[in-house]
Amino acid sequence: MKNVLKAILGILFLCTCCCISCKKHNENSIESIYVLYYNYTFDPIVPIICSDMKKNIPPMTESKIFNERGDSVGTIVNNRGILDTTLTDLSLLENIAIELKNLRPNDSIMFDADARISCTIKYRSGKKERLCIGGVLADCIDYCGIPQNKNNRLLYLIKSSIGYYSWIGDKELKSFDELHDCSFKRDSVVGHSGRKF
Repeated sequence: MKNVLKAILGILFLCTCCCISCKKHNENSIESIYVLYYNYTFDPIVPIICSDMKKNIPPMTESKIFNERGDSVGTIVNNRGILDTTLTDLSLLENIAIELKNLRPNDSIMFDADARISCTIKYRSGKKERLCIGGVLADCIDYCGIPQNKNNRLLYLIKSSIGYYSWIGDKELKSFDELHDCSFKRDSVVGHSGRKF
């Protein structure tokens, strides 16, 4: 009888430990990531700070282009703005969480690059963190106010999941290191021209 009682108490103890561990894991899990991002590349005079980015959906207006004789030679679509989306796919969030843990601070650099992508990471515990991606090619990472070494897989996970690449021209896409990195598996992406990379 004593052995049965010890076995039952042992099982209850293990179950309690597992429940506490699962609860702690769930609280530290990412619930969602709210993302603001510029849908174009540019190099401004004054650096843009991540916290200053605000949603600005472009009007998608068309302007006709005329040559010197007055003949119409095409149209330009005004589609530049700051778009937003919220990432909630559990598999994606788990992969992003892994890459956040793989980030390594880089004390030798100052993150003064212009913000291009602002991510507000919300955890199940209610805690929030900021991940800022900046630079002309959106390849500089600042996590919780600390500049980080480059992490191409994290850049790819975020940019591909928000549709960032679909707004970018071929010339810029050719320069994105994460699209040439063979250290991780990735799907091809389609740029603004419709060409696959």
